[in-house]
Parts: sequence; C-alpha cells; structure tokens
Amino acid sequence: MVAVLTAAAAIAVIVCFSVLARFHDVTYSDYSETVVGAQRTLQLPDGSMVTLNTDSAVRVAFTDRDRRLYLERGEAHFSVAHDATRPFVVQTASVRVHAVGTAFNIRLQTSAVEVLVTEGKVGVLNARSEQSLLPSTEPAPVLGAGHRAMVAADAQTPAVVAVVSTLEMGQKLAWQEQRLEFDPTPLSEVVAEFNRYGLRRLVIKDAATAGLRIGGSFRAGDTDTLVRLLEANFGVSAQLIGNEIHLCQR
Repeated sequence: MVAVLTAAAAIAVIVCFSVLARFHDVTYSDYSETVVGAQRTLQLPDGSMVTLNTDSAVRVAFTDRDRRLYLERGEAHFSVAHDATRPFVVQTASVRVHAVGTAFNIRLQTSAVEVLVTEGKVGVLNARSEQSLLPSTEPAPVLGAGHRAMVAADAQTPAVVAVVSTLEMGQKLAWQEQRLEFDPTPLSEVVAEFNRYGLRRLVIKDAATAGLRIGGSFRAGDTDTLVRLLEANFGVSAQLIGNEIHLCQR
C-alpha cells in the first residue's frame, strides 16, 4: 500500500510540474466573448486582430513557440500578423486551422465548420489526428484566398472546398459592418441569419412563407425592417406572441 501511495504521489508531482511548465510557457492569455447582437475586436500583442461576431467566444494562449486560439462558439475573423517562427493556430472542437500571415473567417454551425480565406493560405486539419482535411495537392494541402472549406462537425470526412465569388465573399463578411446581405434567398435561411443577431425571434409558420425568396441589405438585428418588407410586398402577416414574431401567409 505504501508503495502504491508513493507511486501515486510521484505521478501527481509529475503532472503538477507538467501543468506548471505549460503555464509558464504562456506569454499571453486572454478570453473574450460577445452576447447576442454584439461584436468585439481584439488587438493581440503580436499585431494580429480578431473580430468576434454575435454570441461568440475565443480563448487566446501565446507562447514562444506558437500563437494558439480556441474558438468556443460563434464566428470570428482573424487577421494574422506575419511571424514565420510562430504559427498562428485556431482550433475548434474538431478542426485546427494553421496560418503564418493571412486573414480568414471561421464560423461554427450546427453541423459544420466553415473556413473562409480572405488573404493568403491556411492549412485545415483534424484537431485530433492532425491530418489534413483538404484534397491532396503538392507540396502540401492548403486552402487559398477566395476559397471556402466546409467541414462536418465531427471532422470525420474530407472538407468540401469551393471557390467563393467576390460578391459572395462580401456578403459573408458584411457582418463586420453590422450588415446582412442576401441575394434572393429562401426566407427560411434569411430568418435563420436574423435570429443570430436579435433577441426577438422570427418564427415561420407555413411552408409557403418559408419558401419566399428575399434579397437585399439589412442592418444586423433589424427585424422590424424585414417584417415591414414582408408585410408590404410579400403578402405575409406578422403576429407578436411573447418574444416571437410569427410569420405566415395572409
């Protein structure tokens, strides 16, 4: 019994020293989050910038070897200061994105992780196996500017990579100017976006209303303007019930 206790104590000491060593390796740490409808920009000590979208959270831990961030929820845009000696790594629960000097956007969706590169190139890896999730290229798989990778939430299948047009890129990043922009889009998708930013939720009550196609530019969270547009031009009736606005055909 004494031997077992001694061994256990030795293991505890080793683990403790390991944790302390990792703690002392960290040269900068931070945690930041936003509530629904809010945004925040973080200026990191290396000159990089992180802009958090609505209802988002990120942890930061810089060491002498690398610059690591963990996106816990929501969406963020990362503008990375070049430092070839310290990779810039953003990790979610299942995906790890590696960069040196570039800019990219990560959005955590219910069933997928979207990585959108606006400048430079990044690697997209499985966070557990550290294997690339991108199609094989030479000399190494990378996701370049103007491309998007959609990764299943569990990262068990390769990413689906697509080219993003200039117009679509602008629409996807319009949130940084607190705008929501849509080409003619099913109202069900428009409502899902609006509900990310507003405390009062929109609820579609019938299939005909869900299938309406709406386009335009709106202020993020401005549900009143959207509702007025639907009532005036699309034959939609809106009824306030508690904290919800129910939408249906007249």
